[in-house]
Amino acid sequence: MTGKAALEMFKPGEYDLVLLDIQLPDMTGLDISRELTRQYAGRRTAAAGGADGERAER
Repeated sequence: MTGKAALEMFKPGEYDLVLLDIQLPDMTGLDISRELTRQYAGRRTAAAGGADGERAER
């Protein structure tokens, strides 16, 4: 899936949670999050991150 397709699919009230991949072919998950926040100001947003412990130590 592309970021553009994700933005086109999103409809407020249809999803309780949106999980985004940080590296999509055409934009990052952060770009999508910013665009959704811009389009739907006032909606609750949250961000979480994680890393593989072994790779994070490098």
